[in-house]
Amino acid sequence: MLLIKKNTDVITKKFFKDYEDRDSVNSYQVKAYDIGIVGYKVLVKKNKIVDHHRQEVVEVHEYKTKPKRILKGGVLKEMHKYIIDYDGRCYDPYEHM
Repeated sequence: MLLIKKNTDVITKKFFKDYEDRDSVNSYQVKAYDIGIVGYKVLVKKNKIVDHHRQEVVEVHEYKTKPKRILKGGVLKEMHKYIIDYDGRCYDPYEHM
């Protein structure tokens, strides 16, 4: 199991220092590197009156650290920071014909 830590500026700088000599991807592939947790969100569905009609609305509560307790009926989500590495060439569909 991979342990992912909280993302900080130090971790981001270390990533670029360690991977600055990495080979660029080819064949129009995209690589994503997960470098840590930025924060947490709790999503809660509630019924509210909007424009004189009762509607189901999703409230979002953001946290910097993992909350010990979440709101009743809420869903806890981890927010991660990714670095995307891709081939920047323009794709030509006739290239491989």
